[in-house]
Amino acid sequence: AAGITKFRYRKEESERKLDACEENLVRIRDIITELETQVGPLKEQAEKVQDDKALTLAAVLELRQATRIGHETEVLVRYGELKETALATGYLQYYFYAYQLVSVYYINQENKIKGMDYANKMHDAAVRMNNEYGIWQSARHLSELYLADYRRSDAVDNLNEIAQTYENTRDPVIKAQSVSKVYCLLAM
Repeated sequence: AAGITKFRYRKEESERKLDACEENLVRIRDIITELETQVGPLKEQAEKVQDDKALTLAAVLELRQATRIGHETEVLVRYGELKETALATGYLQYYFYAYQLVSVYYINQENKIKGMDYANKMHDAAVRMNNEYGIWQSARHLSELYLADYRRSDAVDNLNEIAQTYENTRDPVIKAQSVSKVYCLLAM
């Protein structure tokens, strides 16, 4: 009888373990069912993000193409579309890039006044929106334009703004940039 008790105990313990495994399987099935219901909406959100980025980049390419062709009306239409798309999708770096592309377009058309005007509009918009990236990018663009036009004193203000934004930001895009050129120009 002593040998049978030992096997009965092992059998009962094995049955308890099987019951615990079955309970765990039920929990796992519940978790899988819950996750499966979340996959659809998450996939739709992921696709939307991809579409927003693709839509914004398509608008960038259209504006770049328009600036190469050189028709002012087309450039300004594409400029407006890119700004609107960037605001709607949240890709604000392209909102500011639209200003920069139009600024460079006018400078290449030998219209420095309009080119500087769009560069200043870009900076004003960045300040108004309190967007560090926009402030940093517009200050970079303005400093390059001032330096190209031999207006060092005007460029210094923007170079200082670049350095200050770089030092105070947590934006990884800005932090990834080299500012050694800025400090060299300020030291001259």
